[in-house]
Amino acid sequence: MEKLLVFDVSGNMGHFRKPYTTTSPLTYPFPPRPALCGLIGAIMGIERDEYSQLFSPDNCRIALRILGKTRKLKIGINYLNTDSGFKSFYIIKNRKQIPVEFLVSPAYRIYFHHNDEKIYGRLKSLLENHETEFTPCLGLAYLLADYNYIGEFPVEISNFADRQEARINSVVVMDGKTEIIFDGEGTTGKGEYFSSRMPHVIEEKTVFHRKTLEYANIVYENNGEAILCKTANYGRVLMPEPENIVFL
Repeated sequence: MEKLLVFDVSGNMGHFRKPYTTTSPLTYPFPPRPALCGLIGAIMGIERDEYSQLFSPDNCRIALRILGKTRKLKIGINYLNTDSGFKSFYIIKNRKQIPVEFLVSPAYRIYFHHNDEKIYGRLKSLLENHETEFTPCLGLAYLLADYNYIGEFPVEISNFADRQEARINSVVVMDGKTEIIFDGEGTTGKGEYFSSRMPHVIEEKTVFHRKTLEYANIVYENNGEAILCKTANYGRVLMPEPENIVFL
């Protein structure tokens, strides 16, 4: 891997539902890797039963940076009982208001590389022309997303025998070899560090048949600031202002 594509994604609201919350849906603070694959698949026009394999960790590398503070808001959503047999929604009287948690003004930077040059080139062409095949969204169909292409940049992959101290701009996967430095020499202040256990790899045979094969513990800084840690494997994106990333 010598180069990768960088683009920013944002929207008014977002929701990436935690699967164990049903009656009062809660959202992850940022899109899990499968959701990022779906977002990229929407831009490229790839059906949802295909992108999980096409964008598997063996085929592509993806990293994510949070841009700005993570903010959440709960809104009551009216759900209708559509099993009543009525043909018009306004006739339905049986409804229930459910509090749903949303992300407010979410914005992320996505770093992408694919081993297949045709797929990589196809996404690059779409990003350069600000085109999409399907409508991209941030989790739910009515939470529309827009993107801004930053560019294509070289990347240097650092593989150290021993862990090295680095300031990582992306979210950080805790792989057992990474240590977060909360205080100490070189820090600029106390960050708001959080950890979230998220789906990492899914198997999607059909639209209604999905199975999570792997989860990952991911650390992020709530204000989008860099995370100081010791790690043996990270990438340095050679942008005008270089950024260090850890791939999901």
